[in-house]
Amino acid sequence: MKQTFQKMRLNQFLAKAGLGSRRKVESLILAGKIEINGTVTNELSQQVDPGRDTVILHHEGKAHELHLDARTLVYLLNKPVGYISTRFDPKNSKPTVYELLPDYLQHLDAVGRLDIMTSGLLLFTNHGELLHRLTHPSYQIPRVYRVKLEASLSPEQEEKLGQGVVIDGRRTKPPRILHIDESRKRIHLEIREGRNREIRRLFEMASCSIEALKRTEYSFLKLVNMSASKGRLLKENEIASLLTAVDLKN
Repeated sequence: MKQTFQKMRLNQFLAKAGLGSRRKVESLILAGKIEINGTVTNELSQQVDPGRDTVILHHEGKAHELHLDARTLVYLLNKPVGYISTRFDPKNSKPTVYELLPDYLQHLDAVGRLDIMTSGLLLFTNHGELLHRLTHPSYQIPRVYRVKLEASLSPEQEEKLGQGVVIDGRRTKPPRILHIDESRKRIHLEIREGRNREIRRLFEMASCSIEALKRTEYSFLKLVNMSASKGRLLKENEIASLLTAVDLKN
């Protein structure tokens, strides 16, 4: 599966190459850290041809040549607890999920986030529209989570979960409870909107304390025989299925 890249503004190129937000990359340009075809530039609007121009980032005394991969790439990571789902930690106090990615995949963008205390399936891609559609609530992509509670779930609390939770002034669709074990402390459930901290907010609303939270499925993808901190690139047929799931052409 191929993407085609036409000429684009330098700040757009740097963002697509995985250097962070537009604001972040613009600071790199203005600081004189970007070189195009042998010449340092400070022009935010300079055009770049990804197929012809050589773009170099100068950072910590080293020169890094930047590229955009024409292939659609999707990487599946089993995120461990204790890692934040951003590229950089401004306070440099927490490890980020990008420390777990191979060097050649550092330009990929995370598909949504898992909070620092949540583990499990996290996707990364270089396909901007795929990322947007996988995370947008309107596309109703199923996500399955395993929740371990500190105390047994009461029938009253279960009923509250079925009401959804209000986030940013709008009530979410109720989760689909797939399984509750005999202790009523372990629950598998599915949501389809994936809004900010939706699972944790659901259980907070129902007065339940979460001991552990793990995402095990995203769309048709599942964590199977994969240790924490490990990952893999998706196969072409898997990427094709993801594109189809969000109405994108292969």
